[in-house]
Amino acid sequence: MATTEKNNGTDEFGTPETVNYIHQLYNNWQNAKLQLKKLQGNLSILKNQKQNVGEEFTRIRKERAEAQDSLKAANTALRKVALIVSFFNSRMQQTQLMVNDATVMAQRIFEATEFVNMQGLERVEEIKQRVTAFNKGDKKNDDNEKWSDIFTSKIVDADAMGQAAFTAGVKAVKAAFAAYITNQQINRRTAHYFQKFSAFEKELRDVITRLGKEAALINRRYLVLEAKNESLDLQVDDINTKVQDWEFIVAQTHAEYNAAQQGAEYKYTPATSPAG
Repeated sequence: MATTEKNNGTDEFGTPETVNYIHQLYNNWQNAKLQLKKLQGNLSILKNQKQNVGEEFTRIRKERAEAQDSLKAANTALRKVALIVSFFNSRMQQTQLMVNDATVMAQRIFEATEFVNMQGLERVEEIKQRVTAFNKGDKKNDDNEKWSDIFTSKIVDADAMGQAAFTAGVKAVKAAFAAYITNQQINRRTAHYFQKFSAFEKELRDVITRLGKEAALINRRYLVLEAKNESLDLQVDDINTKVQDWEFIVAQTHAEYNAAQQGAEYKYTPATSPAG
């Protein structure tokens, strides 16, 4: 049995070809182990990166969904508020027409009442003048007294009719004015609601603009992380495949080295080892 020099990695009793061959097999095994270790280190780094990116991607995906939901809810609210604004705008125009109509109505009723009042006064005055004329005549004339009584009665009737018409007219004017006041109050309240909801609509539009910008930024970040996550998946899969290949190569070179040693009449032991 041959002896082996173990201090310098050579065998002074083996043939140079055999020593070189076994030495080469050993180096192949060690190089394979180094390459495997390097790949495993790269794989570990990539897995850590993938975990970090994956966690950030999960977070940004949640933020993206929340931003989209917020934007959707804001747009839904805006559509509803816009309908309310449209309603109050239309209602405000209608109530303004009602105010205008009530104003015209009150004015016309007032003018008609004034006309009736003046007509009644003129009629009473006319009859009074006739009575006065008769009274200036022969008071002993029965015919004159008869006509005087008739005209006096007419004065009373005309005065009563004029007063009744005037009173009715005044009531109508008051009613028309009350309608004007009521419609004006309704119009003011409607205008107030219109202004409030219009302001709210503007605020919502501002909010939607802000949410839209935020959602766009989040979406861009989401797309970047999505691409990065997919790229890391491919890299991890690729290095995983290479690690498996080099695990096989390490096992194969180790087996070749062991087989060569077992088939030889000596065992080669290097002084130092590149890998454990």
